[in-house]
Amino acid sequence: MSIKDIHSMNMLPIEIYKPEILRKTEYLERLRNLREELGTTLPIELSFPPIKTIGFAAMYKDLPIFKRYSEVDTVAGKKRYSRTIIVDPLVFYVPYHLDISNYGIYFRVEKIKDDFKKFLNFVYHAIKGNHLAFLRNEHPSRWSKLKRLPDSLDEFIVSFFIAYVAYLYFHALTHHIIEDISTYLEIIGRGKYSPIKSIEEERFAEWTAFKALESYKVPEVLYQSKKAERLLNIFSFMLPSVEPEKLVDVTFAMPVLLYVYFERDKNEVYLPSVSKDVSRKLSVIWKPFKDAHFTLEEDPVRIGKDMEIFNRIYLTKF
Repeated sequence: MSIKDIHSMNMLPIEIYKPEILRKTEYLERLRNLREELGTTLPIELSFPPIKTIGFAAMYKDLPIFKRYSEVDTVAGKKRYSRTIIVDPLVFYVPYHLDISNYGIYFRVEKIKDDFKKFLNFVYHAIKGNHLAFLRNEHPSRWSKLKRLPDSLDEFIVSFFIAYVAYLYFHALTHHIIEDISTYLEIIGRGKYSPIKSIEEERFAEWTAFKALESYKVPEVLYQSKKAERLLNIFSFMLPSVEPEKLVDVTFAMPVLLYVYFERDKNEVYLPSVSKDVSRKLSVIWKPFKDAHFTLEEDPVRIGKDMEIFNRIYLTKF
């Protein structure tokens, strides 16, 4: 096998992502119409405690600079990310290129509370109105559990929150992986942070998040993982208490639900895709760095003692 063959086998595909089943336009349109009809109506009561009740200060960390971005959903554009906070609607990522002491993933908890209520409203009606019946043929046993889930509200909330927050985490983690790759390229004199335009990085982070969710083809794998346990612990203050065996794996339905709910095919900044430039600059090197973070949960770029990204996940009120 030649070097050229190895390179071609490990190229990132230049593509725009869409859940395969939504290529049947009638399914997509049905869910789109439901989303538009619902607006912000909430048929189910969800009550989360105020931010001040958080009892674990180590997880809750507001940086003064966050106030500047409290009403901002994104700063992505044609320029590259460099020494700046990466702002997403529900998460901040502080690069260590900007702040070595405070770098990490910061979940914007108040915005997540509001958004998750709206997302659950959409999901509740999608299931109760039989708008997801098209998933039944591909996943008959998982579909039957999903269909009964809204009748048990606590299990419904936590089961969907795990997959919802994992999706946000996968997106934010991609920003960190790209920074680690940039650091490696800087060390060997082949580039600087960030190697791609910020809007292309956001789209690639979305592509990665959706692909990661799709990879959980074996039921319960995500729900039994260390990442799910870690994320649940962080958000435990605002979720009902549910016995683990009563949770339902909903990952098979999440790409469809998230894609329609967030209108990813209509969002210029967050269109899940791999650009030609991303493929050219990140292919080959992407897979080992991604696998180290997603599969092994090891940070290949050591920034400092006890400073791995997996220990630097916080909440912020902004």
